This record gives sequence, structure tokens and C-alpha cells, in this order.
Amino acid sequence: MKKLLILFVALATLLVPSVIAQGIGSPDVECTGLGFDFGVAKWECGAGGWSLSEGDANTIVTGSCDVADWDVDSTNATGIVVKAGNIEHGGVHYAIWGTSGTVDEEKDLSHITFCGDEEYIPEFGLLTGLAAFGAAGAGYLFIRKKR
Repeated sequence: MKKLLILFVALATLLVPSVIAQGIGSPDVECTGLGFDFGVAKWECGAGGWSLSEGDANTIVTGSCDVADWDVDSTNATGIVVKAGNIEHGGVHYAIWGTSGTVDEEKDLSHITFCGDEEYIPEFGLLTGLAAFGAAGAGYLFIRKKR
């Protein structure tokens, strides 16, 4: 029994890090973790400037690792996630909703991830709501008049 427990712990120790590592840094994980529905693209800043590491090439990031301009261009992105510096030592990791802008942080920018949201379709549109409200008002007046 003891050998079986040791074998199980050893196997779990080997497998768990590989399972966790698959989602670390992926656009979907970063975006959903900060309120978006999915990831679109991820840009990383290095010695050569900004480069697309994965995702939609129609997104745009220009500038330096200190200040970056971003634009969703023709993609379905609705904002970005910004990572600058080491989080444990004063770095930042936050979301910005919008279609373009400039990011300027004290710490060097590590990466910018473009994120999207599913299109929100309300159950009732404005006209349907007004028609229902009008019908309820007419019904109230009709019932009131009968009394």
C-alpha cells in the first residue's frame, strides 16, 4: 500500500506541472482571467521591439517596451490585457477595454494580449420593451375603466 502511495505521488508530481504549464500565458487564460470571453492575439516585447507570438496578425502594437501604441484594427478584439514588470516586485497586470490606445508604465512592458467578448444580444430589444410597457399600460387603463 505504501509503495502504491509513493508511486501515485511521484506520478502526480511529474504530471501536474505539465498540465498547469499548458495554460500559463495563453491569450485565452489571460483574457478570461481579467473579464473578457476569449483571447485574440498576444504580442511580446523584446530586444527587437514588439513581435506577435500567437494569434491574429491583424492586431497592431508599435513603439518600445516603455511606451506602446495598440490598435485592434479589423479584428473582433474589444480590449487588451497589459503585463509590465514582475508582479511580485511592483509590476502590473490589468485590462483595458477599447479599440486603440497607448500604454505607458514605469516598468518595461512584457506583453500585450488582445481580448474579445461574445456579442451581447439582449433578450428584448428597445422596441419590444416599449411595446410591452405600452400594452401593460393600456391593459391597466382598460381594467381600471371597467371597475
